Order: sequence, then structure tokens, then C-alpha cells
Amino acid sequence: RADHLPEEWRTGGEAAAAPDTTPLSTLSEMEARHISRVLDHTHGQIREAARILGVHRNTLARKIREYGL
Repeated sequence: RADHLPEEWRTGGEAAAAPDTTPLSTLSEMEARHISRVLDHTHGQIREAARILGVHRNTLARKIREYGL
């Protein structure tokens, strides 16, 4: 029985939103993009970017090399 459901659910209501077909990124891809954006924001200042990201500057330098940024 559907009479306990809201009217718009019983009659179809608005069309359902289209499924998101954007390809999913890997965690590494997302991390690389985020690091790149922070580096752009800090004009390439690794120490400031590391502070914003909450990591040690050596860790950030390693990730920059790893991702080829």
C-alpha cells in the first residue's frame, strides 16, 4: 500500500535527477589536483603550501616529485 507515502511519491512527482556520469578519480589523482591548486594559491611556496595542507614540507616535496608537479 502506498497511501502512507507523500502524494508526489505516489503520482511520480518531479522527474528523478539524472545519474552523475562523471568518471570517478582515484585518491592519488584527487590528492595531486589538490596539491597543485594549493601550490598555485601559494605561488609555488612549498613551506606555505605544506602549512595549508597540514603536512611537513619534506612530505609535500616528496609528493610533488611523486606526482610530477
